[in-house]
Amino acid sequence: MQRPLRRWSVLLALVLTAGACDNVGRAFDPNSNGNNGGGTPTPSGPPPIELMPVGGDSRNVRPMVRSTAPKAGGWPVSVPIVVEFNESMNQGSIKATQAGNDAKLLVRVKGTTQALPTSLDFVLGGRVAIMRPLPPLANTPNTAYEVVLKTGARSVDGLTFAGTADQVLAEFTVDEAANVNNGAILAVFPHDNQPDVPCESESYVVFNKPPVPSSVTSANLLLRPSGGPALSATLSEPLRVSGIGDPRVFKLVPDTPMAGSTQHEVVVDDTITFGTSGHLVFGNRVPFSHFTTVRNNAPVGVTVGNDPAGFTDKINLGNLANLVLHVDLPASTQAGDRVVARIYGSDHSTASTTDQTFVERAATAGIAGVQTVTVDFGGTLGTTDRLVFDEGAITLTAQLQAGDQHTGFIRGVGTNDPRLDVTPPVLVRIGPPGTAGSNDALTDQESVVLYGSASEQLAEATLTIGSATAALFGSAADGTFLLRPVFLGRQTAPVSYTLTFTDMAGNLVAAAVNGNVVQRGVITGAQAGTLTVEAYDQSTLLPVAGATVVVDPNTPTVPATSQLLATTGADGRATFTGLTAGRHTITLIGAAYNLRTLYNTGAAYASLPLRPLVGATATAGGTVTVATGFTALVGNSAFDDPQVIAVATSSTNATLIPSTTILPNHPQVITAFGGNFEPTTFPAFISHGCMLLGPTLLTPTSPAAPVSGDSNSSQTITVLPAAGVGSMISAYAKDLALATGLDTATLEGGGPRVRVMSSLAGFSNQVLTGVGFGVRGTGDVYTISASYSLGIILGLAPFNPTTWVATEARDGLGRMSRHRALLIPATGAFLDLLPPPAIPLVSAQPAPSNGSPSVDFADVLDASTLPAGLAIGEVSARDAAGRRWLLLYEDTDGAGSVRTVQFPDLANAGVPGLQTGVWSIFAEGRLYLSATLSPGELVLGERIRQEVAYARADAASYTVQ
Repeated sequence: MQRPLRRWSVLLALVLTAGACDNVGRAFDPNSNGNNGGGTPTPSGPPPIELMPVGGDSRNVRPMVRSTAPKAGGWPVSVPIVVEFNESMNQGSIKATQAGNDAKLLVRVKGTTQALPTSLDFVLGGRVAIMRPLPPLANTPNTAYEVVLKTGARSVDGLTFAGTADQVLAEFTVDEAANVNNGAILAVFPHDNQPDVPCESESYVVFNKPPVPSSVTSANLLLRPSGGPALSATLSEPLRVSGIGDPRVFKLVPDTPMAGSTQHEVVVDDTITFGTSGHLVFGNRVPFSHFTTVRNNAPVGVTVGNDPAGFTDKINLGNLANLVLHVDLPASTQAGDRVVARIYGSDHSTASTTDQTFVERAATAGIAGVQTVTVDFGGTLGTTDRLVFDEGAITLTAQLQAGDQHTGFIRGVGTNDPRLDVTPPVLVRIGPPGTAGSNDALTDQESVVLYGSASEQLAEATLTIGSATAALFGSAADGTFLLRPVFLGRQTAPVSYTLTFTDMAGNLVAAAVNGNVVQRGVITGAQAGTLTVEAYDQSTLLPVAGATVVVDPNTPTVPATSQLLATTGADGRATFTGLTAGRHTITLIGAAYNLRTLYNTGAAYASLPLRPLVGATATAGGTVTVATGFTALVGNSAFDDPQVIAVATSSTNATLIPSTTILPNHPQVITAFGGNFEPTTFPAFISHGCMLLGPTLLTPTSPAAPVSGDSNSSQTITVLPAAGVGSMISAYAKDLALATGLDTATLEGGGPRVRVMSSLAGFSNQVLTGVGFGVRGTGDVYTISASYSLGIILGLAPFNPTTWVATEARDGLGRMSRHRALLIPATGAFLDLLPPPAIPLVSAQPAPSNGSPSVDFADVLDASTLPAGLAIGEVSARDAAGRRWLLLYEDTDGAGSVRTVQFPDLANAGVPGLQTGVWSIFAEGRLYLSATLSPGELVLGERIRQEVAYARADAASYTVQ
């Protein structure tokens, strides 16, 4: 029994403070500090108006003090101080932080001016203030304390108290004898004999000292109709001291509203104990107090009665002038009862955007019983050029009155996000990628997901391209938005679009936005004498003017034979006519770019990326809210390096996402998984998150914003405990020995890494959606298992995700073999289509080359092994200065022993290629799946987005003279 006493002797020695409310609004009372009835309050003035609390009340008269306790003498040092007002008070004006002399409600030693530190809490809709001096007051002989209300305190509606002088509300002494163990009740609210208590009111019992908390139960502190059984109610300690309930104050909340026009009683008994031997002394009063409820229950709801279709509780251009509120009334309503409704918002007449004001209107209930009353607010909020409120969030409140009986105010449903907005949204820009000031949207994918920003958050949008339409996927508070994908196919010319959108209040953009979608990376058509080549910047997707285009017939020769040269124009294009029909090799060279070659193609149109020497990449990093003791894996649809499909945080800094290169100017779909990585058993992860789906995975939003080249994107990713986790229906075996050229004896991590990835229409690469692991069996055979986030995959369903289980092995030489099995998330079924791909090993150079080299490497690609499959290889050469030459070829035949490519001869081009000396050369091979593309009809971005198999060789050194 001693523990509660020890606990409270420590806690009562602490000083608590609570933050002062900073909502301010227009003052109605000229007798105020800092305001004369309008305009902007002085910086030091108190906030004149506050939002009406739920259950609060306003009496349209100057506020008054109903009662104050304690008074006189004999009180313990731990006694709280309570002050009851006749209406809800402006809590900010009274100062919830009571440590200084600027407090408007304070306790001080009589005869002094120094306020004693207290904590202050308002209860019962702001009508009762409870102050708790901490540390406790001193029991000093001949010392009296006084409770003071200073000038400047206000009601919730901004009215000050009568008079111009400070008021001493009570005097008392804390001179209880040291041998007094018993406790008493200081105050009960609603107060004894109160006649006008709302049916929804809670009750408070304030003790003069802390009882043993466990001794206070629903059996000895209860609420009942007079002489009736106890009401079902929740008993709690609502006030805290250092996070622990303060038993000097108990609250009773009826589980259902009390009956109207009924006397109710608060009943206690002496089984409430204090310390080891004390009990409650209450004069054997049974009931201890009683009060009578008002006739009416509070209104059931309040809403905008003529809100725009689909935009609940919104006020916009369409209903501003004729606005009405609907107030739903309870069965206790009588004909003639008065319905008072208010709309609160930020005061448009002051400089501060946080100043509050309200507009109030009333109506009369026409009949008895349940009904909906319409309250006319037409014209009360002003006009579009002179509003009463700032545009933004508003609060709807309502009260029912019968004579002098008032219910407490209720509020409208906050989740409806009531708001005032009469300004139509405006487009800020499309993209990036795109050109500032232009409505053109650029993409290097087969589908476009239109990204952009508007002047405010959007609720709806519709993109129309030809006969296809796409709706809004998500929008953020900063105005950025993302549309669902629209399939483009292969487009060699801009495609027009129309975009309309609506803000969160239902205002439609004044005029539809018209622009073009420009697709890059397209290879199409059969060359029959005319060839068009387009050069574009891989980082910005903008055209590259002044690039040199070199065309070799068929495959290049050294020295070049019948080679053609041209320079791209402002549109990034060069056209060759009069060609012999057939195949050709295209090379692009720009002074500020790496070189690019499309090898032996028969296309009539080729849009090819040039990677800039500066600004080719950005970086992404940030933090992830992973649980203590775990690390995270983070995926990003914009990773630049094809070898990177996820990055891991470290055990020493588990929340820091390593800075990783990404594609500039591309929206980012970022996901994260928390757990122990690499896992060896299920669950493979314990938490998951996706920025595109909001912090709960249930609120679609816009993706992480694109950043320009050489810039950094820092994001904070929230992960939630994993729910809705899917798992494969069974494991499958993967023999890494089939990846010819992979040194399985030196695998990083001792085995393959397993990830679940999803391809999203319109986004580059793939995004991480799950994690798995491989268990080694006989030889190099691993049993592959994986689990995945159904919540993320289902949330991304508008982007038509194709989901894969990716098994990736990298050896000590840097050779990589990556394979993906198709996964059906809804069932966990999978289809393992291919063996692990072999490594396209580059052969050693037989002798130094005089000019551009010929390169031999293992031919490992066979598109026929994959239904609807395509195969593309890439050979990269890097000189000593770091400049690269990237040669891309489509592999349309089966796998063979060796494939040879000849880098084109640039002797006649008159532009700088790679430096002579030692070149570092490596090869990559990729198989990918497409139901819409075919050999010679390609969109280059799809080869990564729809990748099924990928292999990369280590570099070989070639000497070029």
